[in-house]
Amino acid sequence: MKNNKNKIVNFGLGIAFAGFSLATINYFLKQSVVLEEKRVLYWQKRLYDKNIKYFIKLKAFNWEEQLKNRDDFFVYFGKKSNPECLCFVNKLSYIARNRGVNIYYIDTSKKETNPILNKLMQELHIKQTPAFLHVKNGDAIQFKFDQKISAFIDSALQTF
Repeated sequence: MKNNKNKIVNFGLGIAFAGFSLATINYFLKQSVVLEEKRVLYWQKRLYDKNIKYFIKLKAFNWEEQLKNRDDFFVYFGKKSNPECLCFVNKLSYIARNRGVNIYYIDTSKKETNPILNKLMQELHIKQTPAFLHVKNGDAIQFKFDQKISAFIDSALQTF
């Protein structure tokens, strides 16, 4: 009888230990995945910063001046805290450099606190970022994400 009790206790302890071990392993695996995701996001943001160095920074309050000085240009609206922008800007930068095209860049990270930027985005019908536009004679043509960036730029260049 005592031997059976010991077996039951040992079995229970074994189950508890196995459960604890699995929970610990699961916790550390989740932590390593979170850490890896943070690492990837860090490098994507660094790459974003590197890619926008090729763009010409433009402030929302300079928009009207830009329209007066340039008849035909491309402008990208985005922010590095948006995962879709992180991916899009990489492609856009590569294609723009290969085509020799200047891209103007408006950082939208402070849209909520910048009424001028907020108004500009409403006027241009930009609901979300990333947004990429070709502006010609004051009219903005917005890039549709089912298109290829290169085809959009090439078709605009043909009309320059």
